[in-house]
Amino acid sequence: MLQEDRLRRRARWIARDGCSETALQEALPVRRALFDALLPQWLAEGALQRDGDGLRSAERDDTTGLEALARDLVARRPEPDIWIDQCPVTPESLARRVAYMHALGDVDDQRLLCLGDNDFVSVFASIAYRPTHCFVLDIDKRVLGGIRAWAEERDLPITLAEADFRKLDESPGALAVPRVDVVTSDPPYTEMAYHTYIAAAQRYLGLGGILYLVVPYMEAEAWSSVLMQSVQEDLLRSGFVVTDLLRGFQTFSHEDRVVSSLVRAERLWLSDWSPLSRTEGRDARLFYTLHRV
Repeated sequence: MLQEDRLRRRARWIARDGCSETALQEALPVRRALFDALLPQWLAEGALQRDGDGLRSAERDDTTGLEALARDLVARRPEPDIWIDQCPVTPESLARRVAYMHALGDVDDQRLLCLGDNDFVSVFASIAYRPTHCFVLDIDKRVLGGIRAWAEERDLPITLAEADFRKLDESPGALAVPRVDVVTSDPPYTEMAYHTYIAAAQRYLGLGGILYLVVPYMEAEAWSSVLMQSVQEDLLRSGFVVTDLLRGFQTFSHEDRVVSSLVRAERLWLSDWSPLSRTEGRDARLFYTLHRV
C-alpha cells in the first residue's frame, strides 16, 4: 500500500476538480475499510472538503504559477531535432506532468533520472520542488548544454552525461549513474526504442523504483494499441507493474497536436530478462520513427 502521505496527495490530485466519494475510493489503491478510516482524517486536516454531495481538494495543486516557469524553460530550449524524435511538450503539459509526479511523492527527496530530457524536466523539477539529485542522459549536446546553463545559473543538483541508449555500455557517463528512485522518459514512438528505454530503467531502478513513461495516445491509429501492448509486456517481464495510466495526459508543441498518455509503473520484483533481447537482429535504423541511424 502507498504510504499515507502519498495517498493523501493522490486523493487531493484526484479531487482537484471535484468528484464523488465513490469515484475517489475506486481511484485509490486501498480497500473500502481503510478509505473509510482515512477520509474523516483528511477532512479534519483540511486536505479535502465537502462540496455538495461530492469532495474537492481544499488546497488545489494549482499549476498556474508553475506554468510561468515552464514557459520560460520552453523559450530557452534548443530547436527540436526531428531526426532523433524530439517533439517538445507544451508548457502546460510540462507543469502538469511534474506536478503529478510530485503529488505521488516521486520528486521531493528522490533521486531522479531523466532518460532523454529535451523538455528540461530535470530543471523544472529542481526549481519547483526538492529532488535529492537529478541525473540526465541525453544524446543531444545542445540539450545537455541548455540544462547545464540552467544548473549553473540556479545552482541546481543536476549531473549530466552524453549517452546513446543503444550503446549504454560504451558511455562512461551512463556507467557512472548510480541506482535511482525514479526514472522518467519520453522515448521515440517505436517498439525498438521502448525496448531499449525500459531496459535502461531496469538497469537503474531497484525494488520499489518508479518509472514514468510517456506513450502515444491516438485512438485513430491502430499502432498506438499495438505499441502499448508491447510496452506492457516489457514492463511485466522486467518486474514492473503499472500503477497509473493517465490517458491523453499531455500534448506537444506540434502542428498535428500529438497527444500522449502517461504511464507510472513500480518495480516489484527483479528479473534477469531484458527487453533488449527483443531487439536482437533487428535493423538499428528502426529505433527512430524516421528510420535513420
